[in-house]
Amino acid sequence: PAALARLIVVRLAEQAGGTYVPQAGERVQEILALGARGGRAELHVGGLVGAVIEDGELRMVKLAPRTAPPAEEPPHED
Repeated sequence: PAALARLIVVRLAEQAGGTYVPQAGERVQEILALGARGGRAELHVGGLVGAVIEDGELRMVKLAPRTAPPAEEPPHED
């Protein structure tokens, strides 16, 4: 059932991320579609968590936070 699939995806995402990731449940259809293609695929599911689908297995991984490139300093006037 769809509700159970959403619950499982949310639980796996929250275990991987160590925080609440309720939006992960909205990505179930995308995860299933990627799994049906075969091979390996990755999908960001929110909350710094990614779904890794490989050979029919789903694994959730914690993603590193994105960092902004260092800001350029304005030129010094002498």
